[in-house]
Amino acid sequence: MEWTEKNDRRMLELIRQLDAPKIIAEADKQGNACGAGAIAAGVAAAKVMGAASGMILGYTNSYRIIHERHPEEQDDTTVGYASVVFA
Repeated sequence: MEWTEKNDRRMLELIRQLDAPKIIAEADKQGNACGAGAIAAGVAAAKVMGAASGMILGYTNSYRIIHERHPEEQDDTTVGYASVVFA
């Protein structure tokens, strides 16, 4: 889980900084986002509409959710979830 959260933090930091050009490259290299093109487009649109940064409202991942409910489950694939507001 430590590796997953560190990997996701890199992507979340790019989103927070509105760094759309780096989002796709980061996802290609690290595999830390599904729909990187859509994320980059949303970030770029927010920036064009005047946003200065993104604020991470919440973050979790499927590993954490599964292990809260089923601590004995082994899971080597994890998906992260985040909510972000742009202002």
